[in-house]
Amino acid sequence: MYVTGISMGSDPGYNDTYEPGDVIRVLVGFDDEVTVTGTPRLPLYLGRSTVATDFQGVQNPGDDASSFTGEVLAFTYTVQDGDEDDNGITVEANSLNLHGGSILDTAGNEVSLRHDAETFYGHLVASCRPS
Repeated sequence: MYVTGISMGSDPGYNDTYEPGDVIRVLVGFDDEVTVTGTPRLPLYLGRSTVATDFQGVQNPGDDASSFTGEVLAFTYTVQDGDEDDNGITVEANSLNLHGGSILDTAGNEVSLRHDAETFYGHLVASCRPS
């Protein structure tokens, strides 16, 4: 079992930019069904800051994750005042973290959490809402 890819599950809206209060949704796909215990973490890099996402659960691939063949872990982050990224939100390679829990395949084996880095250039973050 392994990670098949990471994608954005949210639309940044106007000017490809998330603003404070907007929710960034990131999806991590696996090649088969998984069982998750605990609350895994997937840090996002916004400009010069690292932010923690909230684990939302396991889902079957749907319209927003149609390129994945197995199940998908969904993570969200709500943009705060002061967050800023003008060159694309980044997920660093191999940054998915069990955070004391587990991600297991259907046979009960731990899955490989290795994955490539991804930068989502069409997903920018503004430090504040335009007035």
